[in-house]
Amino acid sequence: MKDIQNENLKTIQLHFTGAKNLESIMQDGLLPKIGGNANQLEETPKVFFSVGLDSLYLYDNWIKWFIYRTQKRRYSEHCENKYDTENNYYEYQKLANEKFCSDLVSGALFIEENRLQAYEKFYELAKSNIFLKLSLVDGVDYDNNDSDEIKARDLSSKSKLTQTMFKTMYGKGLTSSKKFPYRMERWNMHTKSEHGIDPSKIEQLSINGKTDMLSILFYLYEKSNNKNFDFLNEFIKYAKQKENILQT
Repeated sequence: MKDIQNENLKTIQLHFTGAKNLESIMQDGLLPKIGGNANQLEETPKVFFSVGLDSLYLYDNWIKWFIYRTQKRRYSEHCENKYDTENNYYEYQKLANEKFCSDLVSGALFIEENRLQAYEKFYELAKSNIFLKLSLVDGVDYDNNDSDEIKARDLSSKSKLTQTMFKTMYGKGLTSSKKFPYRMERWNMHTKSEHGIDPSKIEQLSINGKTDMLSILFYLYEKSNNKNFDFLNEFIKYAKQKENILQT
């Protein structure tokens, strides 16, 4: 086990997973797969990881994804409660989707109530997950200039709305490169397709004896000079307040 305080925060490769998965991971490694959140989005199985303090954009994005997923379901359910014939069901679905997309792009989706629900979900995830340090080699385990499949698909779309929604979801962590316009972000890296990670390249991380993801996330956030996030700043305050309440 490695204490993250002794690691190089510019280059460390991070992967988080449920604590319950540690035993099997240390035996079999990390297997390439298409996770539930990437179903019908990613084309091939991979192992995802992030690099250095840029990884903070990933957690900012996870909070946004929780809001997206929860509210997308709510908009759809609202539509289903309104239709009374098969024909106007599809019409309501279309209207619900248009309303959802509009609220996402305008920011109306990110009201305080929805943010707080997402913070609680991410808080629970961070308490039950752990961080792993990976030792991957560019050109062997991954290609630093590989494309992000979702970025390539959405930014090359002829639909301006699709492009705008993608930019909204990737938020402040989205960068651009003329030479590699669809290159992976440092916070959203992945191995080569079908390429897993051997246990010899995996170590569990801790901080002052604590192994939960949240404790290490607090440390990463404090060490970062960058506080330009959509939701992470507010989440950190939320989580620290909860921790203080839980400890009293």
